Amino acid sequence: MLKILRKLLPETGFIRLAYHKFKAILAWIFYLNPSSKMLVIGVTGTDGKTTTSNLIAQMLSHLGYKVGMASTVNFRIGDQVITNTAKMTTSSPFALQKLLRKMRKAKVEVVVLEVSSHAVLQNRIWGINFDVGVLTNISEDHIEYHGSKEAYYMTKASFLASLHSMRRRFNVQKTLVLNADDDLFGVFDKLPCDVKYTYGLNSKKAIVRAVDNFVDSKKVAFNLKAPNIDLQISAGLIGEFNVYNILAAASVGLALGAKPAELEGALCKLKAVSGRMQLIDCGQKYTVVSDYAHATSALENLCQVFEPLTNGRIILVFGCVGGGRDKRKRPMMGEVAAKYADVVVLTNDDPYEEDSWEIISQIEKGMTDFPVEHLHKIVDRRQALKFAIEMAQDDDTILVAGKGGEKVTIVNGEKLPFDEENILEELISKREFQDIQA
Repeated sequence: MLKILRKLLPETGFIRLAYHKFKAILAWIFYLNPSSKMLVIGVTGTDGKTTTSNLIAQMLSHLGYKVGMASTVNFRIGDQVITNTAKMTTSSPFALQKLLRKMRKAKVEVVVLEVSSHAVLQNRIWGINFDVGVLTNISEDHIEYHGSKEAYYMTKASFLASLHSMRRRFNVQKTLVLNADDDLFGVFDKLPCDVKYTYGLNSKKAIVRAVDNFVDSKKVAFNLKAPNIDLQISAGLIGEFNVYNILAAASVGLALGAKPAELEGALCKLKAVSGRMQLIDCGQKYTVVSDYAHATSALENLCQVFEPLTNGRIILVFGCVGGGRDKRKRPMMGEVAAKYADVVVLTNDDPYEEDSWEIISQIEKGMTDFPVEHLHKIVDRRQALKFAIEMAQDDDTILVAGKGGEKVTIVNGEKLPFDEENILEELISKREFQDIQA
């Protein structure tokens, strides 16, 4: 019955959205508006939301705050970190308000929430009083749900604009943190706020900037410059886009009044998030990286980071999410794979009820000139990972995209355990043992 109703009532139709808002109001009342006593930071954008949320939470913890967080991969209440197995960037209203209530009881001072466009449109965050809004970047994603790229980014903009009219805490200004290098910066720069921090590498409009950047396969290092501030940052993250994520976190720190020396120390302690550009190192002579990249831009960023760092081949293992999600991006991701990878292994990535072979076929349509002998199609994701590891040679790089730190996969509507990090470590260790024995 529920499935029939979902088909009859459009996801973005008035009735469905009114139902979501009704639930959010009930949850807010039932849990007694728990966010009212905590400073709340919302992180939105297309790519980098999870990493940026986690980096902000890490930084604030190092600065002495008691922090709560909710992201795609994990929740945090002070020092307690819990895996998010719901596969939702922003939880349902009752789950989210319940989590906020736990944070309040634990005397959390600052909450960092990853905010998706779905959550904004569906009112999952209704009643939460945000004080700081952070934008990572904007590229095409969830177009089938929102109808157009403009509708998608305007949903993000509506969330950031709403902060200015929310209740003000004593001595706390409504602050926006924006990526000045993003193509749509001009749209978001016009949004109302009390204070605005802009960050970037290239734009002269950036208040917080990174210069003299150094990136290798183990860290990023750069000078962080802001008015009257010059910090030397070196952190154990990979890729230029992580420089952006650190700058976003630094901007939040400055907005909250962090002292430069303390901020420098906190930023240099930042660590990679599970499944976000994560090196899987079991002593092997080839590189294995797990990343959540499930959109075209994220997959291209991943490949661009490791292309200059790889002396051997790039072996790319990925698929596309099913459930009717953004089918138009599937051949586009195939184009990216064909452009950067030497070997491609197409496989499952949460097919839901969709036919896995059909998803793979749609990706393959974007790989028109890719050598057929270097394209492999293996539906079973574990077998695909095993195949890639067994074929790897010294100095090759295996990029595994789409799952990241998730602990489950959804096949035929059923959630099945799938811890990709542990599986990769197991497969690599097994091959290393076999090589020693040989």
